[in-house]
Amino acid sequence: MKNGRRMDIEAIQIPNYTREDYLEGTAPYEFLYQFAGDPFVLERLAQRMGEQARRLRVYGFKRTFGEYAKKQQALLAPTCGQGVTRFAGQPLELATGPWRADGEGVAIFEGYREMEACNHPILPVMRLVNIDTGVEKMVLAFCKGGRWRQITAEKRTLASRREILELANAGVAVTSETAGTLVRYLHDIEGLNYEQIPERRSVGRLGWIEGEGFSPYVEELVFDGDQSFRPFFESVRTRGEWESWLAVAREVRAGEGIAARMALAASFASALVGPLGCLPFFLHLWGGTETGKTVGLMLAASVWADPEMGRYIHTFNSTAVGRERSAAFCNALPLILDELQIAKDKQTFDKDIYLLAEGVGRTRGTREGGTDRVPTWHNCILTSGEMPITSAFSGGGAVHLSLIPI
Repeated sequence: MKNGRRMDIEAIQIPNYTREDYLEGTAPYEFLYQFAGDPFVLERLAQRMGEQARRLRVYGFKRTFGEYAKKQQALLAPTCGQGVTRFAGQPLELATGPWRADGEGVAIFEGYREMEACNHPILPVMRLVNIDTGVEKMVLAFCKGGRWRQITAEKRTLASRREILELANAGVAVTSETAGTLVRYLHDIEGLNYEQIPERRSVGRLGWIEGEGFSPYVEELVFDGDQSFRPFFESVRTRGEWESWLAVAREVRAGEGIAARMALAASFASALVGPLGCLPFFLHLWGGTETGKTVGLMLAASVWADPEMGRYIHTFNSTAVGRERSAAFCNALPLILDELQIAKDKQTFDKDIYLLAEGVGRTRGTREGGTDRVPTWHNCILTSGEMPITSAFSGGGAVHLSLIPI
Protein backbone atom coordinates (compact mmCIF):
# COMPACT_ATOMS: atom_id res chain seq x y z
CA MET A 1 0.00 0.00 0.00
CA LYS A 2 2.83 2.38 0.88
CA ASN A 3 4.61 1.63 -2.40
CA GLY A 4 1.41 2.23 -4.37
CA ARG A 5 0.89 5.53 -2.62
CA ARG A 6 4.47 6.61 -3.34
CA MET A 7 3.98 5.82 -7.02
CA ASP A 8 0.78 7.89 -7.07
CA ILE A 9 2.63 10.91 -5.66
CA GLU A 10 5.49 10.53 -8.08
CA ALA A 11 2.98 10.32 -10.93
CA ILE A 12 1.56 13.73 -10.06
CA GLN A 13 3.06 16.22 -12.45
CA ILE A 14 3.73 19.65 -11.00
CA PRO A 15 3.36 22.32 -13.69
CA ASN A 16 6.41 24.36 -14.54
CA TYR A 17 5.40 27.55 -12.77
CA THR A 18 7.34 30.76 -13.33
CA ARG A 19 8.68 33.17 -10.73
CA GLU A 20 5.84 35.52 -11.60
CA ASP A 21 3.30 32.73 -10.92
CA TYR A 22 4.65 32.34 -7.39
CA LEU A 23 5.01 36.03 -6.65
CA GLU A 24 2.05 37.58 -8.47
CA GLY A 25 -0.49 34.82 -9.15
CA THR A 26 -2.32 32.08 -7.23
CA ALA A 27 -2.03 29.14 -9.64
CA PRO A 28 0.70 27.25 -7.67
CA TYR A 29 -1.28 27.59 -4.44
CA GLU A 30 -4.55 26.55 -6.06
CA PHE A 31 -2.84 23.46 -7.48
CA LEU A 32 -1.47 22.38 -4.10
CA TYR A 33 -4.65 23.22 -2.18
CA GLN A 34 -6.63 20.60 -4.07
CA PHE A 35 -4.64 17.95 -2.12
CA ALA A 36 -5.44 19.48 1.30
CA GLY A 37 -7.62 16.50 2.22
CA ASP A 38 -4.61 14.12 2.24
CA PRO A 39 -1.88 15.36 4.63
CA PHE A 40 0.63 12.76 3.40
CA VAL A 41 0.32 13.75 -0.26
CA LEU A 42 0.12 17.44 0.66
CA GLU A 43 3.40 17.33 2.62
CA ARG A 44 5.33 15.59 -0.16
CA LEU A 45 4.03 17.87 -2.89
CA ALA A 46 4.70 20.95 -0.74
CA GLN A 47 8.34 19.89 -0.44
CA ARG A 48 8.68 19.42 -4.21
CA MET A 49 7.00 22.74 -5.00
CA GLY A 50 9.13 24.46 -2.36
CA GLU A 51 12.25 23.20 -4.16
CA GLN A 52 10.87 24.47 -7.47
CA ALA A 53 10.19 27.88 -5.92
CA ARG A 54 13.71 28.13 -4.45
CA ARG A 55 15.24 27.40 -7.84
CA LEU A 56 13.30 30.44 -9.07
CA ARG A 57 14.63 32.47 -6.11
CA VAL A 58 11.23 32.47 -4.38
CA TYR A 59 11.54 31.72 -0.68
CA GLY A 60 9.01 30.92 2.09
CA PHE A 61 6.66 28.95 -0.17
CA LYS A 62 5.20 26.84 2.65
CA ARG A 63 4.49 29.91 4.79
CA THR A 64 2.80 31.67 1.89
CA PHE A 65 0.77 28.56 1.07
CA GLY A 66 -0.30 28.37 4.72
CA GLU A 67 -1.70 31.90 4.51
CA TYR A 68 -3.49 31.03 1.27
CA ALA A 69 -5.01 27.88 2.82
CA LYS A 70 -6.15 29.82 5.89
CA LYS A 71 -7.91 32.35 3.69
CA GLN A 72 -9.66 29.58 1.74
CA GLN A 73 -10.87 27.96 4.97
CA ALA A 74 -12.28 31.30 6.14
CA LEU A 75 -14.12 31.75 2.84
CA LEU A 76 -15.58 28.24 2.98
CA ALA A 77 -16.72 28.37 6.60
CA PRO A 78 -19.93 30.41 6.14
CA THR A 79 -21.15 28.42 3.14
CA CYS A 80 -20.30 24.96 4.49
CA GLY A 81 -21.53 25.62 8.01
CA GLN A 82 -18.08 24.89 9.43
CA GLY A 83 -18.41 27.82 11.81
CA VAL A 84 -20.48 25.69 14.20
CA THR A 85 -20.34 22.15 15.54
CA ARG A 86 -21.97 19.67 13.20
CA PHE A 87 -22.08 16.50 15.29
CA ALA A 88 -24.98 14.08 14.79
CA GLY A 89 -27.18 14.06 17.91
CA GLN A 90 -25.12 16.81 19.58
CA PRO A 91 -26.45 18.12 22.92
CA LEU A 92 -25.47 21.71 22.01
CA GLU A 93 -24.61 23.65 18.86
CA LEU A 94 -21.56 25.79 19.54
CA ALA A 95 -19.56 28.25 17.46
CA THR A 96 -16.17 26.84 16.45
CA GLY A 97 -14.34 29.74 14.82
CA PRO A 98 -11.56 28.30 12.66
CA TRP A 99 -12.06 24.73 13.92
CA ARG A 100 -13.68 21.99 11.85
CA ALA A 101 -16.00 19.99 14.10
CA ASP A 102 -18.08 17.32 12.36
CA GLY A 103 -18.65 13.58 12.28
CA GLU A 104 -15.00 12.95 11.44
CA GLY A 105 -13.82 14.68 14.61
CA VAL A 106 -12.18 18.00 15.39
CA ALA A 107 -9.28 19.64 13.52
CA ILE A 108 -7.85 22.98 12.49
CA PHE A 109 -5.98 23.98 9.35
CA GLU A 110 -2.65 25.50 10.32
CA GLY A 111 0.33 26.36 8.23
CA TYR A 112 -0.27 24.19 5.21
CA ARG A 113 -1.79 21.11 6.86
CA GLU A 114 -4.65 20.03 9.10
CA MET A 115 -3.93 19.51 12.82
CA GLU A 116 -6.19 16.94 14.47
CA ALA A 117 -7.44 17.54 18.02
CA CYS A 118 -9.67 14.46 18.32
CA ASN A 119 -10.88 11.85 15.85
CA HIS A 120 -14.43 11.76 17.22
CA PRO A 121 -17.01 14.40 18.25
CA ILE A 122 -16.29 16.17 21.54
CA LEU A 123 -17.46 19.47 23.04
CA PRO A 124 -18.01 21.18 26.43
CA VAL A 125 -21.66 21.11 27.52
CA MET A 126 -21.69 22.42 31.10
CA ARG A 127 -19.52 24.42 33.49
CA LEU A 128 -19.65 23.44 37.19
CA VAL A 129 -18.65 25.74 40.06
CA ASN A 130 -18.19 23.97 43.41
CA ILE A 131 -20.09 25.68 46.22
CA ASP A 132 -17.49 24.75 48.87
CA THR A 133 -14.24 25.40 47.02
CA GLY A 134 -15.10 27.63 44.06
CA VAL A 135 -13.17 25.22 41.82
CA GLU A 136 -14.48 25.08 38.26
CA LYS A 137 -14.96 21.84 36.37
CA MET A 138 -16.16 21.20 32.84
CA VAL A 139 -18.56 18.53 31.65
CA LEU A 140 -17.50 17.21 28.26
CA ALA A 141 -19.77 15.26 25.94
CA PHE A 142 -18.17 12.94 23.40
CA CYS A 143 -19.50 10.41 20.93
CA LYS A 144 -17.96 7.06 20.08
CA GLY A 145 -19.70 4.19 18.34
CA GLY A 146 -22.80 6.32 17.82
CA ARG A 147 -23.34 6.73 21.59
CA TRP A 148 -22.90 10.00 23.47
CA ARG A 149 -21.19 9.89 26.86
CA GLN A 150 -20.13 12.51 29.41
CA ILE A 151 -17.10 13.04 31.60
CA THR A 152 -16.41 15.71 34.23
CA ALA A 153 -12.88 17.10 34.49
CA GLU A 154 -11.16 19.90 36.40
CA LYS A 155 -10.27 22.96 34.36
CA ARG A 156 -6.65 22.44 35.43
CA THR A 157 -6.70 19.04 33.73
CA LEU A 158 -8.10 20.50 30.52
CA ALA A 159 -5.49 23.25 30.48
CA SER A 160 -2.46 20.94 30.53
CA ARG A 161 -1.29 18.85 27.60
CA ARG A 162 0.12 16.34 30.09
CA GLU A 163 -2.85 16.05 32.44
CA ILE A 164 -5.47 16.02 29.68
CA LEU A 165 -4.17 12.54 28.81
CA GLU A 166 -6.20 11.34 31.84
CA LEU A 167 -9.31 11.65 29.64
CA ALA A 168 -8.08 8.61 27.73
CA ASN A 169 -9.11 6.46 30.72
CA ALA A 170 -12.72 7.52 30.11
CA GLY A 171 -12.58 6.71 26.40
CA VAL A 172 -11.60 10.04 24.85
CA ALA A 173 -9.20 9.51 21.93
CA VAL A 174 -6.35 11.74 23.07
CA THR A 175 -2.65 10.97 22.64
CA SER A 176 0.59 12.72 23.45
CA GLU A 177 0.62 13.99 19.86
CA THR A 178 -2.92 15.43 19.85
CA ALA A 179 -3.05 16.56 23.52
CA GLY A 180 -1.84 20.11 22.89
CA THR A 181 -4.27 20.65 20.01
CA LEU A 182 -7.18 19.30 22.09
CA VAL A 183 -6.28 21.70 24.93
CA ARG A 184 -6.41 24.60 22.45
CA TYR A 185 -9.72 23.45 20.97
CA LEU A 186 -11.49 23.19 24.33
CA HIS A 187 -10.09 26.56 25.43
CA ASP A 188 -11.17 28.25 22.19
CA ILE A 189 -14.65 26.70 22.20
CA GLU A 190 -15.33 27.79 25.77
CA GLY A 191 -14.14 31.31 24.99
CA LEU A 192 -16.32 31.54 21.89
CA ASN A 193 -19.40 30.19 23.69
CA TYR A 194 -19.02 31.30 27.31
CA GLU A 195 -22.62 32.54 27.58
CA GLN A 196 -24.04 29.58 25.63
CA ILE A 197 -22.47 26.91 27.86
CA PRO A 198 -24.74 26.57 30.94
CA GLU A 199 -23.16 27.09 34.36
CA ARG A 200 -24.43 25.11 37.37
CA ARG A 201 -23.56 25.01 41.05
CA SER A 202 -22.01 21.75 42.19
CA VAL A 203 -21.02 19.95 45.36
CA GLY A 204 -18.94 16.91 46.21
CA ARG A 205 -20.56 15.98 49.54
CA LEU A 206 -23.77 15.74 51.54
CA GLY A 207 -25.00 17.94 54.40
CA TRP A 208 -25.33 21.60 55.27
CA ILE A 209 -24.10 24.25 52.82
CA GLU A 210 -23.86 27.73 54.29
CA GLY A 211 -26.30 30.12 52.69
CA GLU A 212 -27.66 27.43 50.38
CA GLY A 213 -29.44 24.66 52.28
CA PHE A 214 -28.88 20.95 52.69
CA SER A 215 -27.22 18.79 50.05
CA PRO A 216 -28.55 17.03 48.00
CA TYR A 217 -31.80 18.98 48.40
CA VAL A 218 -30.52 22.29 46.99
CA GLU A 219 -32.36 22.99 43.73
CA GLU A 220 -30.41 22.26 40.52
CA LEU A 221 -27.36 21.13 42.45
CA VAL A 222 -24.99 18.87 40.48
CA PHE A 223 -22.67 16.28 42.02
CA ASP A 224 -19.03 16.80 40.97
CA GLY A 225 -17.16 14.76 43.57
CA ASP A 226 -15.17 11.56 43.41
CA GLN A 227 -16.99 9.13 41.12
CA SER A 228 -16.59 6.35 43.70
CA PHE A 229 -18.99 8.35 45.91
CA ARG A 230 -21.64 8.88 43.22
CA PRO A 231 -23.75 5.79 44.22
CA PHE A 232 -23.44 6.99 47.84
CA PHE A 233 -24.71 10.46 46.84
CA GLU A 234 -27.52 9.12 44.65
CA SER A 235 -28.76 6.78 47.40
CA VAL A 236 -29.97 9.83 49.38
CA ARG A 237 -33.42 10.30 47.93
CA THR A 238 -37.13 10.01 48.71
CA ARG A 239 -38.67 6.67 47.86
CA GLY A 240 -41.42 4.41 49.16
CA GLU A 241 -44.57 5.17 51.15
CA TRP A 242 -44.21 7.78 53.89
CA GLU A 243 -47.12 6.51 55.98
CA SER A 244 -45.80 2.93 55.97
CA TRP A 245 -42.33 4.06 57.05
CA LEU A 246 -43.78 6.31 59.76
CA ALA A 247 -45.86 3.45 61.14
CA VAL A 248 -42.76 1.25 61.46
CA ALA A 249 -40.73 4.04 63.06
CA ARG A 250 -43.49 4.71 65.62
CA GLU A 251 -43.70 1.01 66.42
CA VAL A 252 -39.94 0.93 67.05
CA ARG A 253 -40.07 4.00 69.28
CA ALA A 254 -42.90 2.52 71.32
CA GLY A 255 -41.17 -0.84 71.72
CA GLU A 256 -38.75 -2.12 74.34
CA GLY A 257 -35.71 -2.37 72.05
CA ILE A 258 -33.55 0.50 73.29
CA ALA A 259 -30.80 -0.14 70.72
CA ALA A 260 -33.13 0.35 67.73
CA ARG A 261 -34.64 3.45 69.34
CA MET A 262 -31.20 4.93 69.94
CA ALA A 263 -30.09 4.16 66.37
CA LEU A 264 -33.16 5.92 65.00
CA ALA A 265 -32.67 8.91 67.33
CA ALA A 266 -28.94 9.15 66.51
CA SER A 267 -29.69 9.20 62.78
CA PHE A 268 -32.04 12.17 63.20
CA ALA A 269 -29.62 13.88 65.63
CA SER A 270 -26.75 13.69 63.14
CA ALA A 271 -28.05 16.67 61.16
CA LEU A 272 -28.14 18.77 64.36
CA VAL A 273 -24.51 18.20 65.42
CA GLY A 274 -23.17 21.08 63.34
CA PRO A 275 -25.89 23.69 63.99
CA LEU A 276 -25.69 23.02 67.75
CA GLY A 277 -21.90 23.29 67.81
CA CYS A 278 -21.38 19.73 69.09
CA LEU A 279 -18.63 17.25 68.32
CA PRO A 280 -19.28 14.05 66.35
CA PHE A 281 -20.22 11.03 68.46
CA PHE A 282 -20.29 7.24 68.13
CA LEU A 283 -23.13 4.79 68.66
CA HIS A 284 -21.87 1.19 68.48
CA LEU A 285 -24.24 -1.79 68.53
CA TRP A 286 -22.60 -5.10 69.39
CA GLY A 287 -23.73 -8.62 70.07
CA GLY A 288 -24.00 -12.08 68.57
CA THR A 289 -25.53 -13.11 65.27
CA GLU A 290 -29.25 -12.68 64.64
CA THR A 291 -29.55 -9.94 67.26
CA GLY A 292 -30.79 -7.35 64.77
CA LYS A 293 -27.72 -5.09 64.67
CA THR A 294 -27.73 -4.72 60.90
CA VAL A 295 -31.51 -4.25 60.79
CA GLY A 296 -31.12 -1.46 63.34
CA LEU A 297 -28.55 0.26 61.11
CA MET A 298 -30.83 -0.16 58.09
CA LEU A 299 -33.66 1.53 59.99
CA ALA A 300 -31.33 4.41 60.89
CA ALA A 301 -30.19 4.73 57.25
CA SER A 302 -33.79 4.72 55.96
CA VAL A 303 -34.32 8.14 57.56
CA TRP A 304 -32.14 9.63 54.81
CA ALA A 305 -31.34 7.13 52.11
CA ASP A 306 -31.70 3.75 50.48
CA PRO A 307 -30.99 1.32 53.37
CA GLU A 308 -29.83 -1.49 51.09
CA MET A 309 -26.38 -2.75 52.10
CA GLY A 310 -23.66 -1.32 49.89
CA ARG A 311 -25.69 1.73 48.90
CA TYR A 312 -25.62 4.06 51.91
CA ILE A 313 -24.49 1.56 54.56
CA HIS A 314 -20.91 0.35 54.15
CA THR A 315 -18.77 -2.14 56.04
CA PHE A 316 -15.53 -1.85 57.98
CA ASN A 317 -13.68 -3.46 55.07
CA SER A 318 -11.79 -0.22 54.42
CA THR A 319 -8.73 1.72 55.53
CA ALA A 320 -8.54 4.55 58.04
CA VAL A 321 -8.08 7.02 55.16
CA GLY A 322 -11.15 5.57 53.44
CA ARG A 323 -13.26 6.01 56.59
CA GLU A 324 -12.03 9.59 56.93
CA ARG A 325 -13.02 10.37 53.34
CA SER A 326 -16.42 8.75 53.89
CA ALA A 327 -17.03 10.81 57.04
CA ALA A 328 -16.14 14.02 55.17
CA PHE A 329 -18.48 13.03 52.34
CA CYS A 330 -21.41 12.35 54.70
CA ASN A 331 -20.58 15.62 56.47
CA ALA A 332 -23.85 16.12 58.41
CA LEU A 333 -25.52 12.81 57.64
CA PRO A 334 -24.64 9.75 59.73
CA LEU A 335 -21.69 7.62 58.71
CA ILE A 336 -22.95 4.05 59.05
CA LEU A 337 -20.47 1.16 59.15
CA ASP A 338 -21.40 -2.51 59.68
CA GLU A 339 -19.39 -5.57 60.79
CA LEU A 340 -16.49 -4.27 62.93
CA GLN A 341 -14.98 -7.77 63.02
CA ILE A 342 -13.85 -7.49 59.36
CA ALA A 343 -11.96 -4.24 59.90
CA LYS A 344 -8.42 -4.44 58.55
CA ASP A 345 -7.00 -2.53 61.52
CA LYS A 346 -9.44 -3.25 64.34
CA GLN A 347 -6.60 -3.72 66.86
CA THR A 348 -5.77 -0.01 66.56
CA PHE A 349 -9.31 1.29 66.09
CA ASP A 350 -9.00 3.45 69.22
CA LYS A 351 -7.02 5.92 67.13
CA ASP A 352 -9.78 5.97 64.53
CA ILE A 353 -12.37 6.72 67.22
CA TYR A 354 -10.42 9.78 68.32
CA LEU A 355 -9.84 10.98 64.75
CA LEU A 356 -13.42 10.53 63.60
CA ALA A 357 -14.82 12.08 66.78
CA GLU A 358 -12.68 15.19 66.25
CA GLY A 359 -14.49 15.93 62.98
CA VAL A 360 -11.30 17.09 61.23
CA GLY A 361 -9.20 15.11 58.78
CA ARG A 362 -5.47 15.00 58.33
CA THR A 363 -3.59 17.78 56.50
CA ARG A 364 -2.07 16.32 53.35
CA GLY A 365 0.36 17.82 50.86
CA THR A 366 -0.16 18.10 47.13
CA ARG A 367 2.15 17.34 44.24
CA GLU A 368 2.44 21.07 43.60
CA GLY A 369 3.92 21.67 47.05
CA GLY A 370 0.85 23.11 48.82
CA THR A 371 -1.75 21.37 50.98
CA ASP A 372 -5.15 19.91 50.20
CA ARG A 373 -8.31 21.39 51.70
CA VAL A 374 -8.65 19.86 55.19
CA PRO A 375 -11.81 17.68 55.30
CA THR A 376 -14.31 18.28 58.12
CA TRP A 377 -17.58 16.70 59.26
CA HIS A 378 -20.21 17.23 61.97
CA ASN A 379 -22.27 14.07 62.37
CA CYS A 380 -22.71 10.84 64.26
CA ILE A 381 -20.98 7.56 63.43
CA LEU A 382 -23.19 4.49 63.78
CA THR A 383 -21.33 1.18 63.88
CA SER A 384 -22.04 -2.46 64.65
CA GLY A 385 -20.19 -5.73 65.18
CA GLU A 386 -19.91 -8.91 67.20
CA MET A 387 -17.39 -7.30 69.52
CA PRO A 388 -17.08 -4.04 71.47
CA ILE A 389 -15.49 -1.14 69.65
CA THR A 390 -13.13 -0.59 72.60
CA SER A 391 -11.10 -2.90 74.83
CA ALA A 392 -9.63 -2.93 78.35
CA PHE A 393 -6.61 -1.12 76.97
CA SER A 394 -8.59 1.71 75.34
CA GLY A 395 -8.08 5.28 76.46
CA GLY A 396 -10.66 7.03 78.59
CA GLY A 397 -11.82 9.29 75.81
CA ALA A 398 -12.61 6.36 73.53
CA VAL A 399 -14.46 4.44 76.26
CA HIS A 400 -16.76 7.34 77.08
CA LEU A 401 -18.24 7.31 73.58
CA SER A 402 -21.59 5.48 73.23
CA LEU A 403 -21.23 1.70 73.49
CA ILE A 404 -24.50 -0.23 73.42
CA PRO A 405 -24.47 -4.04 73.88
CA ILE A 406 -27.53 -5.83 72.48
